[in-house]
Amino acid sequence: MSLKIKICGLREKENMQAIVDDRIDWYGFIFYRESKRYLGNFGYIAPEIPTEKRVGVFVNESVEEIKKMVKHHQLKTIQLHGEEEPSFGRELKALNLSIIKAFAVDDNFDFSICDEWKDVADYLLFDTKGNARGGNGQTFNWQLLNLYTTKIPFLLSGGLTPENVQQALKIQHPYLSGLDVNSGLEDAPGIKNKLKVEQVLNYINPRQ
Repeated sequence: MSLKIKICGLREKENMQAIVDDRIDWYGFIFYRESKRYLGNFGYIAPEIPTEKRVGVFVNESVEEIKKMVKHHQLKTIQLHGEEEPSFGRELKALNLSIIKAFAVDDNFDFSICDEWKDVADYLLFDTKGNARGGNGQTFNWQLLNLYTTKIPFLLSGGLTPENVQQALKIQHPYLSGLDVNSGLEDAPGIKNKLKVEQVLNYINPRQ
């Protein structure tokens, strides 16, 4: 079975329309004001992107603000990319939303904290710890994934590019379920390169 693919950090209408592809499982939109890829509270999401594939990325945001964006943009999945507690995730899950909980990983990361999300998160996401909240363009040591034993499927993120995705596909872990790609596909922050997107899609899920 092929891995799922999430293209994150989309911002511009024409660019969204250019990369729409039925092989993309999720499209990520960032609602964190400090991000270079901030969509803006009432920014535009191309109607060609199915609502069930829309992921809103939030960092330490209030439930009320998330609810506003869910309604306005018809989001179905929420990615929590800050220091949110499992109880916060439960509040959102009660709204019939799917939850992805992101963690910033470095050599000192304690994977045991993932256990707290067992009855909350549909997926976890492991990103590289860096100066920014994602989109740093750096990989972490993928050998660390061997320390992960919580039975929640996870997405690998952080510095993925067309050049190293093939290496990522060789990772043997029973709970690796997908790849989250952002800055490694860009011509500029928030602007994805269609050819690079196509390259990655062909590695992960080539058309028959």
